[in-house]
Amino acid sequence: MKLYLSSYRVPTPTDLAELLPKPFAQCKTAVIPNAKDDQPPEIRAQKTEELSTYFAKLGLSTEIIDLRDFEDPELLKNTLMGFDLLWGNGGNTFVLRAEMHRSGFDRIIGDVLKTGIVYGGESAGAIVAGVTLKGFEVGDDPELANEVFWDGLGLTDKIIAPHMDNPEFTEYVNHIKELYTGDGRVVYLNDNQAFVVNGDSEVVVTQERGTEP
Repeated sequence: MKLYLSSYRVPTPTDLAELLPKPFAQCKTAVIPNAKDDQPPEIRAQKTEELSTYFAKLGLSTEIIDLRDFEDPELLKNTLMGFDLLWGNGGNTFVLRAEMHRSGFDRIIGDVLKTGIVYGGESAGAIVAGVTLKGFEVGDDPELANEVFWDGLGLTDKIIAPHMDNPEFTEYVNHIKELYTGDGRVVYLNDNQAFVVNGDSEVVVTQERGTEP
């Protein structure tokens, strides 16, 4: 299993590059935008374009894979197998998780990642990779999702908690800290950090001061 889970974007591109089988310029990235399905179409399109532009500056070519376009999990699986990196964007974690279930993504992602394809995600896209969404309702409204799921994808046995240094999320941060006091499963991430999994290796990496992600 190869995972790159961040609070925001790719704070340490070198660590992501080490997970991928080819240089950035030769890799295909699938951007999964469904955490923003509750947003107006123009906002969703704008945010998705901003993310694609960001990846282009890193040298990664992207294609938007909208889970709402898929009814057949096998077709989704075959589509995802054509990429080197899958990236779940930020937004509402519960909205993203619901669409991952409806499309069958949650049932086929394990087999996809067994081939060496990397799953990456930021904020909601990172949270959903863990074992649970409990506690994150303080930051994201579950009622915006078509169906509420409290279990994560379980790609890691950790609970991924991003934005821990972001003053805009004080209520959420305090709630998560209180809820999971003493729970060794929690990976707390500041906005300049990512949790990187490469087989048996698991490490939190931090953007170097003065460098641009």
